[in-house]
Amino acid sequence: MLIRLQEKDLNQYVDFVYELALDPARTFYPVFFDGIKTKEDFIARVRKAFSRPEDELLLYQVNGTVEGWLHYFHLPGDR
Repeated sequence: MLIRLQEKDLNQYVDFVYELALDPARTFYPVFFDGIKTKEDFIARVRKAFSRPEDELLLYQVNGTVEGWLHYFHLPGDR
């Protein structure tokens, strides 16, 4: 099941989702496993998403356990 991540819940999941972002087999653009971007860069990008109406942060849950993360954006003119 996909649920929208609330900003108040970010600290609960940030370490887990950052770990996912470091695994090349389970992530894609933008990459954070390149050794250039830091955890602070990742967190700043995620926090910025909460103030951007075109960004969406979703958690993937299986039987109440978070197994994945989806951060996507859409252009306002697109449907």
